[in-house]
Amino acid sequence: DRTALYDQIASGSSLVAEDYTTDSWQAYQAALTAANTAMTDATAQKTLDTAARILAARQGELAPVDGSHTISLVSPAGADITLSSTAAKEGDTVTVQINALPAGQVLDTITAADAGGNPVTLTAGENGVYTFTMPDSNVTVTVTLKAAALTIKSVEALAALTVDYGTAYADLELPETVKVTLSDDTTAEAAITWAEGNYDGETAGTYTL
Repeated sequence: DRTALYDQIASGSSLVAEDYTTDSWQAYQAALTAANTAMTDATAQKTLDTAARILAARQGELAPVDGSHTISLVSPAGADITLSSTAAKEGDTVTVQINALPAGQVLDTITAADAGGNPVTLTAGENGVYTFTMPDSNVTVTVTLKAAALTIKSVEALAALTVDYGTAYADLELPETVKVTLSDDTTAEAAITWAEGNYDGETAGTYTL
């Protein structure tokens, strides 16, 4: 599974050398080169996981030239999530904006941690906005998604049932399932639970169950 390594490589795609000290940038680039090689050639999961872990560490150790700290984003492919800045000084307010998520996916978790792995408090706002106060450390924001719960969008109409006078409710040949369309536009068979209601086989008429 190359997902973790892919996400870690992608999280640094907006970083540029001019923003960081030479030594920290060279260390990051060495880890990035090794990660890209592993992404292409490695087959062992341990090798892939090690490359992702080392790259995350070197990215967390990047030292901005102006004394600020880096902010990295790890998010799933296809998610449109932006940071107000990729570097900030201690005490600055940083905004994470969730713009759009892949179809069929919803937010599972969003967390932030400093370079030592300590949690950084995120405050949820409106319309997919989260903010945090920059600590005296680099920060990594991690977003995970999960499959959205499917809901029933429509139910196929059932044909009316005509029965003989005197037919008891227990003898009605009612269908056990009905075809439904779900929120992702797929169809499925859903079980039906019938209720007798005011049905009376000894009284002619139309009944809705």
